[in-house]
Amino acid sequence: MIKNLLLTGAILSTPALLLNAETKVYTMDNLGDEVHVANNGKYCAVGDYEQSFAYLWSLDSPEEFTLLSDESVAYDVDDFGNVVGTTEVSAGIWRPCIWENGVRQELPVHAHIVNEGEANCITPDGKMIAGIQFINDPTSPRGGKYYPCIWKKGDDGKWNLTSYDNITLPKHQGFLTKCLYLNGDDIIIGGRMYTELGSTVPAMIINGELKYWNKLETKLEPAKYKDSWIGTDPITGGQIFVDSLDDPRINLYEEYYVDGYHDTTLAFDGELTSVDTSGNFYGKRTRVLNVDESGDGDLIVGAVIYNYLKDEWTDDSKYDYYSTGIDDARILFPSGDKIIIDGVNKQMSKEFGFKPNREFNAVMSVSDDGKVIGAMTKEYTEAIQGYQYYPLMIVLDEPLVETTTGIGSVTTEDGVTVIVTAGRIDVAGALEVTVYDLGGKLVGTTSTTYVQPGIYIVKAGDTTRKVVVK
Repeated sequence: MIKNLLLTGAILSTPALLLNAETKVYTMDNLGDEVHVANNGKYCAVGDYEQSFAYLWSLDSPEEFTLLSDESVAYDVDDFGNVVGTTEVSAGIWRPCIWENGVRQELPVHAHIVNEGEANCITPDGKMIAGIQFINDPTSPRGGKYYPCIWKKGDDGKWNLTSYDNITLPKHQGFLTKCLYLNGDDIIIGGRMYTELGSTVPAMIINGELKYWNKLETKLEPAKYKDSWIGTDPITGGQIFVDSLDDPRINLYEEYYVDGYHDTTLAFDGELTSVDTSGNFYGKRTRVLNVDESGDGDLIVGAVIYNYLKDEWTDDSKYDYYSTGIDDARILFPSGDKIIIDGVNKQMSKEFGFKPNREFNAVMSVSDDGKVIGAMTKEYTEAIQGYQYYPLMIVLDEPLVETTTGIGSVTTEDGVTVIVTAGRIDVAGALEVTVYDLGGKLVGTTSTTYVQPGIYIVKAGDTTRKVVVK
């Protein structure tokens, strides 16, 4: 059943609070800690894992959150309002799903999936989904690992699964998918990978191949107790303590290292959380400095940007993480009520003139032009002795990124509009878009394609045009 929850009465704790007539904010009393805005800003998926809710917000009806279903969690939405997530099919068994036109359907899964699976990323055109499956794996002490996967929509409308369960992962939890990026024929999934002990590092799946940047090592080492080393009596099998490392009875245990640092549970914290249309992945990572021979050193956790196209990292330890960014990383969103524009840190609520009815926690996602911002607020609750989190939709009067600046050409034909700006091609009025360079290489399949200067062929519906990008 689909219900429209109006933001009045008990659902909205206070009306939308405005300090001026330009910025509007919308919220509800139902919980939501997953808030993802569609690239075009027309929709937002809202979910809460602990409460098992899935909502859809629409810019056309901003004062409503539509309940898609309970016992489900929504994670992402495409430019047409199709939502992906996970649904509980029986007690403790969760399966990936998609709501197309408000109707939920399960996605195909691996034959050896155990209890969990979710679809958590979808391309703006709604033709590809990324997610995870918890698959039986005897090498893991947990009985399985999270493996990434994708689903592609066929010409017949059915979803086809490609599971990346053949990659080699550390034996802990596996790989968690966070974002999906297409670059021509390349399929890039950003996320976090668990080390052997449960620390996390940024990682990618590129066309089915695992890529990460940290050096992971496993070493066999003795363990010390007080002034002696732990060993085993070869006759009785009992534990003994020996004084020399040369004693053949000494025990050797697996110890784990990341970049030379002696890893412990949660020592490293890193992931690639989101990606923009220019190939910038945003998130956080832990870096190691001054490592000595014993594996001790200094750990620095901070915000990070990884540009896939340039293979370049940008670290900033002044912030815990970047949740997302737009306009080729010119505008960044760290934790809290902050926005960084051209390197200047500003208070977002003051900059845009709004006041949330709860404590502002973080921006979760933003439309490509920055006009629609999906955020999360929090409120301390005595009943649980902790915070609960709520969605907050912020709609600015004007976009943060002027898409009309530097327009080279605007053409409209058969209801299809192609707008060419510096380094960018925008298409409106067509459900299917493909952009090729003159060599025939596919460079884009969404309504917005960022390209280098040159000549491109744009196919939008039944219309084909040649455009020049400066």
